[in-house]
Amino acid sequence: MPALEVESSSSAAERSSVTPVREQVFRQPISLFLAMIARAAAGLATVVFLAVITRPGVIGLAVLCGIGAVFACYAVRAVSRHMSVITISEEEIRISEPLRKQIAWRETDGVSLRYFSTRRDRENGWMSLVLRSGRKRITLDHEHPAFMPAVQHALNAALRNRVGLNAATMMNARALGITLPGGTTA
Repeated sequence: MPALEVESSSSAAERSSVTPVREQVFRQPISLFLAMIARAAAGLATVVFLAVITRPGVIGLAVLCGIGAVFACYAVRAVSRHMSVITISEEEIRISEPLRKQIAWRETDGVSLRYFSTRRDRENGWMSLVLRSGRKRITLDHEHPAFMPAVQHALNAALRNRVGLNAATMMNARALGITLPGGTTA
């Protein structure tokens, strides 16, 4: 689903002729949600199949139950992410239901852009953005449509707040083609 740009408006803002804050609202695409649920279902089906076919003992059953619990947690996480709405404005990033989180850009004190490779040649993998403000933390994966706008806002906030960016974050920003204010490449 493409990102929606929404202008927030309130009657008070309209009456006082204050310019409304521009917000971008993002939801996880249904295709990503269905892929996550399919992976969880395949994992659970495999565990059940192994339990039925092999008739494991107590220890084997405990191991299979543990593996099944991991896939069940993954399914719950998929549902939670699908229900969440991410809003990015000039002031903050906000995640709604079911786990409400919000970090104001001016309070951002940690930004990390990490790459996780699935191969030795580092060709395939995924990126993750982690934002911190005190004890609050927001993580976004590269597949989410809010990822790139959040990365740009987060890097700008890091520069404004004089937050140190580690070498990996700078290299990953460069790989994304992100240019920081002043024309410098991250």
